Amino acid sequence: EGVWALYGKKDEDNWECLNVGKCKDVGKEILYDLGCLYYVPFRKNGTEEYINQFKKKCGFKYQKDQVQEYLYPYIATKYHTLKFTYIHDKSDPKVEKEYAEKNKAIFWRNGRPYK
Repeated sequence: EGVWALYGKKDEDNWECLNVGKCKDVGKEILYDLGCLYYVPFRKNGTEEYINQFKKKCGFKYQKDQVQEYLYPYIATKYHTLKFTYIHDKSDPKVEKEYAEKNKAIFWRNGRPYK
């Protein structure tokens, strides 16, 4: 159980906070995300514009109910180095939100599409 963050590097010097999440089984969720990062090809047939919680378009479209399966392959095309970080030992939405906002998590959507 807990809150995690995904960081990525496009160059040698700068880590960017990409996403933050909370769940009851962090290991299981990260294993699924890793599978999407490395084994699911990026597809360009999405129909929904991916907009983060900060009202910014993120550069790709996804199919409804397949967010991870589009998001993580997209991330894999943009970042050469990735790392997951364990943030907090409880699945706490307040901690998730504060961390994502403080670190300007590029793809974070607070658990649902931005409206």
